[in-house]
Amino acid sequence: MSLREEFLKIKTKEEFLKEREKFRNLKFDKELMDHQNKLFGECYVGGDISKGVIEEVYKHNPRNADTYYD
Repeated sequence: MSLREEFLKIKTKEEFLKEREKFRNLKFDKELMDHQNKLFGECYVGGDISKGVIEEVYKHNPRNADTYYD
């Protein structure tokens, strides 16, 4: 099973967080981003990617679904 297939089989964010390092170098396309959005909710991803600065902004904390930011 490929790394991509393993990622697409994940059903909860807890499963993903346990194996997060495994997927660090996975190249994300639209399908993988959509699947990640199902796990964590949609977010803004930005920053200066050419300089290695990447920021993710979620409406709620992806590690604690009970915490919301307004």
